[in-house]
Amino acid sequence: MKNLLMAAGAFALIATSGISSALADGNGAWIQQYGSYNAEASAQRGKRNEAVTYQRGRSNEARTVQEGQRNSANTTQEGRFNRAFTDQLGRLNFSVTGQSGDSNDATTIQTGEGNISGTGQIGSGLKAVTEQSGNGNASGTIQAGHGHQVDTRQVGTGNVSLTIQSSR
Repeated sequence: MKNLLMAAGAFALIATSGISSALADGNGAWIQQYGSYNAEASAQRGKRNEAVTYQRGRSNEARTVQEGQRNSANTTQEGRFNRAFTDQLGRLNFSVTGQSGDSNDATTIQTGEGNISGTGQIGSGLKAVTEQSGNGNASGTIQAGHGHQVDTRQVGTGNVSLTIQSSR
């Protein structure tokens, strides 16, 4: 179980770097934040958007909203009091959220075709909500720590959901 969580976390870290706001074809935004009271908000509208956020420190919050066709969002948070929110509209969206530390909280909402969502949390207060609508969506949530909660809702055709929780 620990190896699976480490692999999910490594995947999230490899695909992570930073973010901002973008509007047009071929958009990309990458944000890295260190220290206390980090906050990030990205809004992208277009066709080929990519948003990558890495936050390390205390009181992290990341909000990513993407509207378009080939969007990709990756949020990684290390530290205490993490909160991540990702909302994607369109087609072929991909979302990965990785959190480690106390008081974890992750929400992913996807609407469209072929969306994929992955959430990995290691820490204490864990909570993950994934909500998908559309065609061919898939969801995976892995939690290791103490206060587990998962609320995954899927509506559409061909949706798949996997939840793994461990107290160790």
